Amino acid sequence: MRFPLVLFFLQFSLLSIHSEFSQHRTEILAADGSYVLHWSIDYVAKVVRFNATVATRGYVGFGISPSGGMTGADIVIGGIFENGTAYFSDRHAVGESLPIVDKAQNWDLLNATETTDGVTTLIFERAFNTCDDEDVVLSNDTTNFIWAYSPTNSDDVVYHTSGFRGTLTVQPLDPEVPPLDPGHWSQYDIKHTMTMPDADTTYWCTIHRSPVFTEKHHIVAFEPLLTSSEAIAHTHHYNIFRCTPPDGVDAETFFGPHVDAGVGGECYVAQPEVPTAYCQTMFYNWAVGGRTLVLPPNIGYPIGETGNPVDYYMFEIHYNNPTRLQNVTFETGAIIYYTPELRQHDAGLMVVAHHTSLSLTVPPNSTGFKTAGHCDSACTEEYLPEEGINVFAIFLHAHLSGRKMKFRQFRGDQELPWAANDDTYDFEFQQTRPLSKELKILRGDHLTMECTYDTTWYDQSKVVIGGLSTTNEMCQSIFWYYPRAELRDCRSEYPTEEIFAKFGIESANRSTPYEDAIITAPTSLAGMSYTEVLNTRVDWTSELRKAIEQDSLTRPHVGVCWTASETKNIDQIGYPSGIVREYAPRDECNSSLANRLVLTVPIFLGMIFSLIEIV
Repeated sequence: MRFPLVLFFLQFSLLSIHSEFSQHRTEILAADGSYVLHWSIDYVAKVVRFNATVATRGYVGFGISPSGGMTGADIVIGGIFENGTAYFSDRHAVGESLPIVDKAQNWDLLNATETTDGVTTLIFERAFNTCDDEDVVLSNDTTNFIWAYSPTNSDDVVYHTSGFRGTLTVQPLDPEVPPLDPGHWSQYDIKHTMTMPDADTTYWCTIHRSPVFTEKHHIVAFEPLLTSSEAIAHTHHYNIFRCTPPDGVDAETFFGPHVDAGVGGECYVAQPEVPTAYCQTMFYNWAVGGRTLVLPPNIGYPIGETGNPVDYYMFEIHYNNPTRLQNVTFETGAIIYYTPELRQHDAGLMVVAHHTSLSLTVPPNSTGFKTAGHCDSACTEEYLPEEGINVFAIFLHAHLSGRKMKFRQFRGDQELPWAANDDTYDFEFQQTRPLSKELKILRGDHLTMECTYDTTWYDQSKVVIGGLSTTNEMCQSIFWYYPRAELRDCRSEYPTEEIFAKFGIESANRSTPYEDAIITAPTSLAGMSYTEVLNTRVDWTSELRKAIEQDSLTRPHVGVCWTASETKNIDQIGYPSGIVREYAPRDECNSSLANRLVLTVPIFLGMIFSLIEIV
């Protein structure tokens, strides 16, 4: 009986080291299609295999660059000499010059071919983390693929001329989004055309209606509709919210006149043109650099189920116009794809964030300044279903000072592995990111969104505050999940009154939570704005900077969780107490002897099993 058991263990060990390239991605790096990159991801073995197909008979260059430039990039250069032999080398760049050959060659060339009509294909792979300081780690961070090739079919590597080199921002370990299949789906648009106001920041809201539905359908994809260079340049982001009329009021009667007027108004200024208070459930969001979102084949967002023949939406567009251009008119919108073929799960959206308010205050000329917003366990306990929810995609959002984003989850006395962590957040490349493994959130879980900022790019004498402008800041996560639950928004903040007291401010007036405050007391500060006081009256010592950060992170927050019909306020929110283990990623490069044995023994046993099979 022992021998079959050993064979079973050996077979399991062997299977554990088989490559499983479960995700496949493709990008056309050169606009003319002359450089196509395909890569496959093995999350178990932690290996990526690349296939570069390039229209040249000369050298091919490919690299991973955190900054998008040559300096600090991890680069390979390869090709086929005229005599038919292949060449390939692992290099690193220290500037705009020929990359230096690494001491250790950690990229493996698997195959190289060259056709007579001038196409070179290189297939090569490497580990996520080679533990080599001359290489760049492949992680969940946003990074850049850089590329180049010979325009003259020469194998002599020279400086790459324009048109034969480039860079692409990418999140390389994310799963591939399912393909858009518009031929099999119906579609409708939510869009708005207007002349952009000549103000730095404008949030404009309009009301829209869906097509007429006689039964429930599922939305399966969202495609951004930005049809001009002006729309791309000046649409910072947009949100679409579902609308619910007051109890006892017909939806068409309540929202229909606003749709027919088609004009809209400023979102955060009280006015009759847009009933914003009745449109608060997030339906879809897009931000700078975002691509088409296609839901997994077993998940759809439900529409046509409310008992009304149409659904109503509020379309919120953030127009970004820092140079205050005038008379610029363009269209912004989204194409929504749907089907009557219902899928297994109904999707929902949920926000976890720090309040966008003055509580989010970053001192002038700061690096590595961290803040956090919490969704308290009391919210998830009360409003999530008994079986919990399954998150399959997540969107992280900050503004121009955002540098690091981390979504944390606490259960009991432990922190679970991070579902989303980006240490090189790129404001220009904000994606709804599919997860390689669904995240399970249970009742009673505590959720935290952490953001780290660098304001040295901004006016070094000025603070950065939470607000709506791109030069203000936010700290948000929006995630897609199933099954749909009541909870739609969950966030917290360090009380504004306490941070005011830090600077001697006794009272202040604000027309909205998103605006700067005007001081009313004490008399010595009356009439000044909050930011004016911080920019001109405060000595930003290192001790004060640290105190502001620590107070915001560690002192009790006030929070709120919203459903479509209820608001629950919670005091004394913070990081969970009694946590005995915070999550830390396994150190691949400084493993203990025991960890190395865990990796080595299965490989050794697998080799034995292979020999047994041969015998």
